[in-house]
Amino acid sequence: MRGLLLLLLHQAFGKGLSIWGAESGWELWLVVAIFGLLHGVTTEGGQLQISFAAIVSTGFIGFILTWMRERTGSLVFPILFHNIFNVSQQFV
Repeated sequence: MRGLLLLLLHQAFGKGLSIWGAESGWELWLVVAIFGLLHGVTTEGGQLQISFAAIVSTGFIGFILTWMRERTGSLVFPILFHNIFNVSQQFV
């Protein structure tokens, strides 16, 4: 989902920002914010639950994954990193 959203935003608004060698734009930050919010804002029993720790931690991982995508131009490395990270969480 993030990759498609990033592609569509790049097509709509273009790139124009370089972040540590990755050509991107403001849409990188929008995708990271959405990623963090989708992981940190939930409902339980009809009540809205907000976990700022989840928003920040997944937002940080989302930034790394999105940066990898922008830096390499490929989804291979972010997908591998994401899967390795998810598997490693099973042992923590």
